[in-house]
Amino acid sequence: MSYRIRSLLRQRIFWAVLLTVLYLVGLVTRPTPYLFGPDEWRWAGRPPSPTTYPRWWPSLLLLAAYVLVATLWLDSSGAERPSRRREWGALALLILVAPAIQVALNYIHYRYPLESYLYRTIGPHNGFWQVAIGTDDLSHYLRTYPEQMLAHPFVHTPVHPPGGFVYVWLWRKGFECVPGLAHAVAHFFRTYNCADLRFVELEDAQIASALAQMVIPLFSGLPVVPLYLLGKRLAGSRAGFRAAALYVVVPSLTQFTMRWDQLYPLFLCLSLYWLQRGLEERRPGLSFLAGLSASVASFTSFGNVTILPALGLYGLVHLASQGHSRRQEWLRRTWLGWTLLALGAASVWLVYQAIYGVSFWDVFSTAMQTHFHLGRSYQVWVGYNLYDFLTFLGVPVAVLFVAESAQSWRLAVRTRLAISPQAIPALAISATILALDLAGVARGEVGRMWLLWMPAACLVAALGLARRRGRSSYSLVLALLALQALFFTLFLRIMSTGMPSFQPHRAEMYPPAVSRPLQVRFGDEIALVGYDLEPPTAVPGETIYLTLYWQALRQPDRPYTVFTHLLDPRGELRGQQDNMPVRGNLPTTCWQPGEYVVDEYDIAVAAAAPPGQYWVEVGLYWLQTGERLSVSGPRTTLPDRVLLGPLQVAEHSPQ
Repeated sequence: MSYRIRSLLRQRIFWAVLLTVLYLVGLVTRPTPYLFGPDEWRWAGRPPSPTTYPRWWPSLLLLAAYVLVATLWLDSSGAERPSRRREWGALALLILVAPAIQVALNYIHYRYPLESYLYRTIGPHNGFWQVAIGTDDLSHYLRTYPEQMLAHPFVHTPVHPPGGFVYVWLWRKGFECVPGLAHAVAHFFRTYNCADLRFVELEDAQIASALAQMVIPLFSGLPVVPLYLLGKRLAGSRAGFRAAALYVVVPSLTQFTMRWDQLYPLFLCLSLYWLQRGLEERRPGLSFLAGLSASVASFTSFGNVTILPALGLYGLVHLASQGHSRRQEWLRRTWLGWTLLALGAASVWLVYQAIYGVSFWDVFSTAMQTHFHLGRSYQVWVGYNLYDFLTFLGVPVAVLFVAESAQSWRLAVRTRLAISPQAIPALAISATILALDLAGVARGEVGRMWLLWMPAACLVAALGLARRRGRSSYSLVLALLALQALFFTLFLRIMSTGMPSFQPHRAEMYPPAVSRPLQVRFGDEIALVGYDLEPPTAVPGETIYLTLYWQALRQPDRPYTVFTHLLDPRGELRGQQDNMPVRGNLPTTCWQPGEYVVDEYDIAVAAAAPPGQYWVEVGLYWLQTGERLSVSGPRTTLPDRVLLGPLQVAEHSPQ
């Protein structure tokens, strides 16, 4: 019995199962707040609301189907030598499934999934879209970027290089070239934020450019391609498929949907793949591509600068694996490639400096002024950074990654650096993560910020699984990983939008009872179908009560203001009330096609109003410009307003 227990304790899969179960129980029971982080930064969490229960089933079905397909098809007997069609078909499936899983999990807490994606983009927690739509002269903006960083009022933007802003700005300019498409997208987005007048009054291209960030999940599965190709080179197609399949359900990837961090793993995987090919095939040009990928990545986030030391460590480990007798030859063979890699790594920033006169150091030093003044303790985060990284990587994969890395280091020491090619990623990536942790460059939120390294960790885990026969361990790890992704969604709240929840406007589609029907159209968007006006006779100082009955012919794109003017027999103004419909509570941008709106006004008759026959003129105008909607219909004689009435204003009765 003791032998069986000792044998069980030596099994990585046993620890993967045990620690995953214990961690998930902790998520549910919350025995200590420190499970979610230290006092300086803690991930928010709470149990799921019962109202979300009916929305669990898409995630459950999709995750279950994914695990079955990834184990029974992707990892079947044909995985060792797949045909080209099967190979790229499998990768296409993984690329499509990645965002599908994210949307399904997001649906649990957001009944309207577009709400979270749009609100996260236009809300106060972002800043990239807000800065991009407010920038007309990109050249001036890039030339003065360090000064612009200090002026940013948002949390994240002052510590980022300009790549993200340029990306969104280009989307905006692209939509300006296709106004029809821009209008269609903006018209749809206005529905979800129709009461925010600053938002709905933006230009169509500005609103539509929010799509630039909203589509990031569609790109989140792309790292599986270079990840698979790298795994295939190191240990065969099966290992590559396993690494790619594990990455798709990494909890950090599924939780931080639509965050910029989802883009960065692609650059790391491309850099590692091109570097590996360049070293194997003695093709210096591929090393330049590896550096170029890292350079583009660093132009979007300074956290990606760490790709460069990781590539250097990868090269050093590759050098060590050559043995003493071949190291000088390796250096002679690869020096040009390393030179080109360094050139590629600097290329984007050199071009930026040549055109706009701003150096890498100008931007980097400005960002660090903010980054290193967050008030977080180095000692606390030396431990919590690793904890955060491993838990958001997924406990089962984390166990395999740590075990495989430890074994690779142990063998490297015992054999005096007689390193196998399969051990290179474990040694290089684990050394990079430890170095980043000890350097203290990140203090908090590494569950998101170190998503960059998680596909490489999945590769290390898959390479470890490749040495073990049978599919049961891989299937169990994948299932546990998918389960943790689900539990993270249910019990953590780490993706707030910073905006009120979307509540669809309930439109009244049945025509109201109208005492005075009309057939008046305002533009091609709104109709006035009738009104009520009481009392028929008033005296100065009294209030007349006007009820307008509107119908939306289509959803307006502008928030129009209603003007109601009481005119005396000479056409002079003797009372008025101007506001957006329903006393400012229902802007026209919230109206749905076919909807009826009952709109009440209380108009005080001026104290000095002379007796006589009065009329109420009514119209709609856009407050930003004062432009009125044109009027058409039977018995309409004025171009931009309609006269309602008449009513009588009498003299004051003697007291």
